[in-house]
Amino acid sequence: MLDAVESGEGLTDKEKIYWRKTKLRDKAILALFVTYGLRLNELRELNISSFNFSRGEFKIYRKRGKEVLMPINHTCELVIKDYIYNERPQSEILSEENKDALFLSLQNKRLNPKAIRQLVKKYTSISMDTTRDGGYSPHKLRATAATSLIQNGFSIYDVQNLLDHDNVTTTQLYAAHKKHVKRDIVNNFEWIDDNDQSTNEIKVEIERNI
Repeated sequence: MLDAVESGEGLTDKEKIYWRKTKLRDKAILALFVTYGLRLNELRELNISSFNFSRGEFKIYRKRGKEVLMPINHTCELVIKDYIYNERPQSEILSEENKDALFLSLQNKRLNPKAIRQLVKKYTSISMDTTRDGGYSPHKLRATAATSLIQNGFSIYDVQNLLDHDNVTTTQLYAAHKKHVKRDIVNNFEWIDDNDQSTNEIKVEIERNI
């Protein structure tokens, strides 16, 4: 997905016209989504002032007006700075309302929810080789981030805290796949060959005892 936004591969000619003007913005958006599992509005409401790069953190505005400080990793810091310094319009030409907004449209306004959904669907559909309608929504991308974290060994409580789930049972839904992961792992360590003569002799002996 991030390769697609960097290279433009898989985009139509019409899409490439806009991609050339927004690829750094799009890359930063996708990096934040997959790293932090942000909700759509959490990402949309980010401001430049939300980020304190010297302290390595940024502020998220959660549901119910809650503010949370998050550590920023090196990758996200790089792509966000790249967008701010090399693509985002200078604040001097923006309206007072949009001067601090991080992610802007080509009309120099804070990006709206519909545009963010279309952006995510576009790049996820390319990565999955499906139609644009078959791409992921931001919520599905959030779920993917949660599943990936659990698959990489983080506890459901760690993931619950990162994603701001009110109830741990919500996070447990993303852990349901682990039983399949366990099966795949142990199947990878099969060391008895079914075609081996000694294996067949063991099977015969077991059947006799049964």
